[in-house]
Amino acid sequence: MKDLANRMEHLVQSAPHWVELRYHRRRTHSLVVQKGLVKGVRSATTSGVGVRVRVDGAWGFSSTSESDNASLERAVKQAIGCASAISALKKVSLQSLPKVKLARGEFDLAGYEELERMSLGEKLQLAITAEKNVRHKSSSIQSANCGDSEMFEDKIIATSDGALDSSKLARNELSLSAMAEHNGE
Repeated sequence: MKDLANRMEHLVQSAPHWVELRYHRRRTHSLVVQKGLVKGVRSATTSGVGVRVRVDGAWGFSSTSESDNASLERAVKQAIGCASAISALKKVSLQSLPKVKLARGEFDLAGYEELERMSLGEKLQLAITAEKNVRHKSSSIQSANCGDSEMFEDKIIATSDGALDSSKLARNELSLSAMAEHNGE
């Protein structure tokens, strides 16, 4: 992520107008265990970079799902083109953005690295064991279900007026349920 943050910072610093780049990647993983059997495992990743520029008081926007230099540069040029077109139509001069001290740093929340280091096999074994423990808690329990889902989010924000920050966040949820029967009910 540091390489991408550095490339984003270089791009916004070299742009002829105010530019903001916002990178966001979300990875999700989920699994379900029922009656001791794995019923499903899914993984998905989405990512992209949002671009916001200001040209002579007018805003322009663009985005790309790619994070290579050429795609980022193309998205910035598209946003500048949009803002330039809008700026040519405006009738009133808009004031510039205020000068403020902006955030710089890495803001990684606890638990991200630990959860990321766990293998799918380890997570699956924990779900299988949890489901089995619930199922064997009582002879009345006919079926149990254990679901595990997690989401990893990586974000970078870089602006031409000095902001450069990144964050990592992981969320994990474990759910257990049981169906019991007693005297036919």
